[in-house]
Amino acid sequence: MHLHAPPYPTAAPIGVPGMPSSPRRGIVAGALAALSLGLSGCWSGPSTQPNVAPLREGVRFIDDLSYGPAERHQVGLYHPVDTPPVGGWPVIVAFHGGFWQTGSRDEWQMHLCARQLAERGTVVILANYRLYPEVTFPGFVEDGARAVEWASRNVAQFGGNRDAIFTAGHSAGGHIAVMLAMDDHFLTAHGIRLAGAIGIAGPYGTWFQENFLVSGVFPVELRRESSPIALAHASAPPLLLIGAGLDVIVRPSDSTELAERVRHVGGQARSIIYPLASHTSIMMPPPFGPDGVVADVCDFIQAALGRKTPAP
Repeated sequence: MHLHAPPYPTAAPIGVPGMPSSPRRGIVAGALAALSLGLSGCWSGPSTQPNVAPLREGVRFIDDLSYGPAERHQVGLYHPVDTPPVGGWPVIVAFHGGFWQTGSRDEWQMHLCARQLAERGTVVILANYRLYPEVTFPGFVEDGARAVEWASRNVAQFGGNRDAIFTAGHSAGGHIAVMLAMDDHFLTAHGIRLAGAIGIAGPYGTWFQENFLVSGVFPVELRRESSPIALAHASAPPLLLIGAGLDVIVRPSDSTELAERVRHVGGQARSIIYPLASHTSIMMPPPFGPDGVVADVCDFIQAALGRKTPAP
């Protein structure tokens, strides 16, 4: 069993994995990399044994765990090493961004946030999923559901509570996380109900699917079915929607609009906009990004589990 440390900012190679080579795809890949600032590590595929990081600040990291048959069906997992509370730690299954076409769970921002959440008493699972053009919608959301189902079956051995599973994600990953909450057929097939969902700078309306960079990802006839705003309903799990006021890739108004729509139909949702954050910096620590995102997520989890009164 190989010991290694999880990736950090000094080891964040630029990469656009999973892109077939052609002039058109090369142009699109370059555009996506430029828009996302290319801050993702190259994914190297599964190994025969999981990689286990040594203890760090009371947290353990286990990598290269398979949740399905595809090469991209891989997760890494952070968990507290302390004795879990009665019932177990809450669990987050988190999805990376990348226009549903690039990126991986190796992004250093994802690992930094995951470690901070684990230090505060949460099991965090970072999931890869299949990318376009290998799949179109709803394939990557189905992968998200498969990852959640894997978590439900396995988190107890890491001190997690299978009845307190949240989804979370940034950008395209935020869309996946919130879709799993808004369209419950993905998880009811597995007998699972989420405790809540967290979207960070995610696109939730149909406008984004019409962008030329991602139009192929979403079949025209399924664009309404792929919009969390269009699917909002009262019985959905609680939502936390965090947006970036300086975001020029995803409209921050998507977060406020979805929260308002859910509340209008009788559901629970809260939106928080960080006015000076960009699409990328919303996931970065101070001084590069806002101070408070991890605390917002922790407060939301506690409120959703009935342990704390949520902020107005």
